[in-house]
Amino acid sequence: GRSLATPALLNISAPSVAFSDTSVGTTSNTATFTVTNTGETAAIITSRFFGTTQFNVTGGTCASNSTVAVSGGTCTVVGTFNPTSAGVKTDNLTVVYNDGASSQSTARAVSGTGVTAAVLDIAAATFSNTTVGATSGAATFNVTNTGGSPATITARAFGTNQFNVTGGTCAVNSTIAVAGTCTVTATFSPTSAGAKSDSLSIAYNGPNVSSSSRAVSATGLAAASLAIAVTSYGNVQTGTPTSKTFTVTNSGQSAATVSSRTLTTGTQYSITGGTCAPASSVTANGGTCTLIVGFTPTTAGTKNDTINLAYIDGAVSRTATAAITGTAISPAIMTPAPATFPSTAIGATSAPVTVTVNNTGASTATIFSRALVTGTQFTITGGTCVNGLFIGAGSSCTVTV
Repeated sequence: GRSLATPALLNISAPSVAFSDTSVGTTSNTATFTVTNTGETAAIITSRFFGTTQFNVTGGTCASNSTVAVSGGTCTVVGTFNPTSAGVKTDNLTVVYNDGASSQSTARAVSGTGVTAAVLDIAAATFSNTTVGATSGAATFNVTNTGGSPATITARAFGTNQFNVTGGTCAVNSTIAVAGTCTVTATFSPTSAGAKSDSLSIAYNGPNVSSSSRAVSATGLAAASLAIAVTSYGNVQTGTPTSKTFTVTNSGQSAATVSSRTLTTGTQYSITGGTCAPASSVTANGGTCTLIVGFTPTTAGTKNDTINLAYIDGAVSRTATAAITGTAISPAIMTPAPATFPSTAIGATSAPVTVTVNNTGASTATIFSRALVTGTQFTITGGTCVNGLFIGAGSSCTVTV
């Protein structure tokens, strides 16, 4: 007689990729279950399902009313894990089918673990206000994993080029354990003056893709700008030392650090003091310092030079300059004209003789005394050359003897 074919018999094999640990409220990777017919009769799929809402059928070829061929024919069921709470979750994948004669079912136990997701908390850090073109000191952000899963860092960055990540232990591909910490170090490099804001963002897997951010802000400061107020020396006698104090003002938003103070020639002028000394600081927003410059002309004429004050403006080196000028003039020269007295009897007094004294120099003379060398035979009796009198260049006064 003829043997009868055996009914369809379906078996569900374990998926090649199991359900991964999945954060509560999210969806896992897909797992594909292969269903194989070991019978000699084709199977007709009636339904496929999990027993709870934690697991869900999302696709596959084992669709309702589909046929699974005899003797090793296969179809697939694709599912996901959607935990609603933390912990190990179990269920069964059930496939109901007709074996050629009656309704049958087959099942495969499944499990997955729901986990509380990693949460990275970035603590605040402060950047110092920084001069445009300069870079601030490093600010350190402390990052703590306050969630229930380890977090693996995938990226860390700011949104603009004003702020830059420079290091720290929160390196890309590093893993932060639950309650673990790491750091991100960063600097502020303003490209223009004014308040700047940004956010430090850290992307991570824990186990799902996520990110955390921390708002940051700092102020870019306009560079220091030193200006030297100019004052004139006027007329100065040759060989006579004099000095002037020059005030230097910082109109910038950054402090200036003095590097050096020099004169271009330094032949008639010399820097003798003042508070604008090398390594000194001139405060921002109207801060001042001083330069004392001496002038001792050696020859007559107009004398020029330039003050050069080198400084760091908070970022780069700059030089403030100021032209200085003075006029060297020859000193006053008081020259008395010759005087001749008439012959005079012994014991008698001659008629007075007026001696004219001319200022033949280039400066004003100030009379502070008049006297004879011996004063034994001659006596000064008057004249206009009196103490305190100013005699301009080319002018004269008289002495009566």
